[in-house]
Amino acid sequence: MRIAVTGATGIIGRAFIAAARAKGHHVLPLVRNGRDRDFDLSTASIDLLNDPCCDPRALRDVDTVVHLAAAVIVDPQDRAEAERLWQVNVLGTGALVAAMAEAGVAHLVMASTANLYDPATGTADEGSALRADRRSLYLGSKAAQEFFAAERCRAAGIAHATMRISSVVQTGDDIVGRIVRNVALGEPAGIQSPSYGADFVALADVVAGLLLACEKDLTGVFNLSSGRRVTLGELEAIALREVTGTTPDIPADPGPGGESGYAAVDCSRLAACGYRPTPIERIVANVLQDVPRARRAVGA
Repeated sequence: MRIAVTGATGIIGRAFIAAARAKGHHVLPLVRNGRDRDFDLSTASIDLLNDPCCDPRALRDVDTVVHLAAAVIVDPQDRAEAERLWQVNVLGTGALVAAMAEAGVAHLVMASTANLYDPATGTADEGSALRADRRSLYLGSKAAQEFFAAERCRAAGIAHATMRISSVVQTGDDIVGRIVRNVALGEPAGIQSPSYGADFVALADVVAGLLLACEKDLTGVFNLSSGRRVTLGELEAIALREVTGTTPDIPADPGPGGESGYAAVDCSRLAACGYRPTPIERIVANVLQDVPRARRAVGA
């Protein structure tokens, strides 16, 4: 299979490209400057702020485009940043679909976010209510991107899968890694809100889910998650149990809602296609394997 990837230089993009190549797929990274010395393979140019965003000839013979590129917002009060969210995440996706249609690409796999779900849902499935407005302009732009991409793909006759990804960890710099490493070092976990929780999904699982969507030509909306909400207090307890054999008293979880974090995200639809998420206990153990000296320092 020949797969083109936007957002190729990001954490998920690089991990996806490595995994896809390891499985024998031909990968075309789509990068903003057209060339990237970090890749030992051919690349092509893309600029989601332009329409056309890329030369459709570069997409000839491509089977699937995996769309990971997105703009994020740093300052919600900056009007220019807000406009860029719309231009890149929404209009840029439309320009990408137009280029795919001209090149004859038949399938789009688009990364979205499971943080769109209303936290009061409890456990959210693909049909649960969205409440992007309560979080940020970024989430609003991702909701608009989903609807815009679906309509553009429908009009162009392009099959597409939207992958709503929950909170990605094992990236090298994420909240789970920081808490677990602090515990391994015998230092305070650094948690301010033990009841704050999310559905933490391993980077490798995200890559596996995206590859599954490509290889099985999936269509529709799929949650790409662990299926379980874990609070930061629970995470500390899991790490302490693994490192020291003790478990502290953790304040009760008030559950989703308010500012206590995000809902659990049901991934059973993707699991029915062969997806198998990594339990949080295994994620913690994997992180600890990267800090063996720290574990010895606390008597592990």
